[in-house]
Amino acid sequence: MGGRKCVRKELRALIFRMVAENPTCGAPRIHGELLQLGFDVSERSVSRWIRRAAKDPDPVKRWRTFLRNHREAMAAMDFFTVPTLTFGFLYCFFVIGHDRRKILHFHVTRNPHALWVVQQLREAWAYTQPHRFLLFDRDAKFGAEVASAVRDMGSEPTRTAFRCPWQNGVAERWVGSCRRDLLNHVIILSEWHLKRLMASYLLYYHEDRTHLGLAKDTLAVIVHVQMLGFDISERTISRWMRRAPRDPEPAKRWLAFLRNHREAIAAMDFFTVPTITFRVLYCFFVISHDRRRVLHFNVTPHPSSTWIVQQLREAFPDQSAPRFLIFDRDAKYGLEVPTAVRSMAIRPVRTSIQSPGQNGVVERWVESCRRDLLDHVIATSERHLKRLLSDYVRYYHEDRTHLGLNKQTPSGRVRSMDRGAVVCRARLGGIHHRYDRAAFHEKAGASQDVFGVKSSAATTREKGNLATSLTCFTKSAFEASNRHMQ
Repeated sequence: MGGRKCVRKELRALIFRMVAENPTCGAPRIHGELLQLGFDVSERSVSRWIRRAAKDPDPVKRWRTFLRNHREAMAAMDFFTVPTLTFGFLYCFFVIGHDRRKILHFHVTRNPHALWVVQQLREAWAYTQPHRFLLFDRDAKFGAEVASAVRDMGSEPTRTAFRCPWQNGVAERWVGSCRRDLLNHVIILSEWHLKRLMASYLLYYHEDRTHLGLAKDTLAVIVHVQMLGFDISERTISRWMRRAPRDPEPAKRWLAFLRNHREAIAAMDFFTVPTITFRVLYCFFVISHDRRRVLHFNVTPHPSSTWIVQQLREAFPDQSAPRFLIFDRDAKYGLEVPTAVRSMAIRPVRTSIQSPGQNGVVERWVESCRRDLLDHVIATSERHLKRLLSDYVRYYHEDRTHLGLNKQTPSGRVRSMDRGAVVCRARLGGIHHRYDRAAFHEKAGASQDVFGVKSSAATTREKGNLATSLTCFTKSAFEASNRHMQ
């Protein structure tokens, strides 16, 4: 008999358990864990059963319900930056309606401040009744004057949570569309030039560009090109678009360079982490391209080129340096860092200006670190953040499966060939978990939960100590304390 294999009840229960214990993991990660346990199941089957797992309706569902129920009465505003030919920065301000995704107002300035924002809001609703709700983030430019002016206009200001751009998703999506459709293909000469380009783009955006969220209609509800009368499915169009000839320059050259020299390439970068006292710490790390292994990391509140040179010496001791080192054009690197890199017999390779896609391995690791760890905890100090990152790097190397490594780990995790019960070991204070077979785990000298059976006292003590060290404040608790401070 042919057809799809039946997923056993025990396997379904294990999938549901992994989803509940690892809410940030998707189908590829859970499928990787199942492969390590010896289960013969496809990723597509795992994805299908993940969609049937019970979901926690709080708090995301409440926010989405609020957005859906008040769509017609809601607008949002935000800023985004655009670099110019002379390396200056222009700030684009816009107000967008949630119902038809229509841009109600936009303007450009070099020096934004609260009074300027208030004037733009008055111009946005000069002859019409303002929306009932106005959504915006916690940018310092939206000071107390902005919130007060919004209330005076008869609208209710609604601020998003800290570092939650998805709560203002309509505005963020429009910024992404604007960059993809226009700003990634032009270089801005001046403020006047940007205003003219944006005016032309808004005309195209409102009258010509079809929108998936509007059932492939335009904002102006013009009888458009679906509109040309062809009876064809989107899937067929997608298939033929993949066959269309592409311009191989210059992206293909860069990808070929990365692919051909993968074993000889490392990359470095910084990312920032705010603390509970609203300080900002800088995390520096070096990662290899071949196995995505983090070679070195450190944390400092005051990065400098001299400090970076010392970190590179610690990252590549004993003639272990790669042939190429990729990094961006951050001013912290200065002239000393490329000089020091060359003195270590490494060739420095700098990415183009504002091109994070050219350092994709680094950007992907930062995103993984935020999604797996930093979005769930609040660092209390520099020492605390170092301990958190040390635990995460160990989990990343030894336990976390990677899609780019054929669902293996950077350190090469040994697949269990035993057929015992599945045991679970908490990682990062219970944010993530590692799964093994019982017999394999006993050889490693550890005892864990076996489908609901309590683990040994040693493991319980280990979980408690690690959970205490993480100090996992949730975002909701952090917001509540911040509201209390205000």
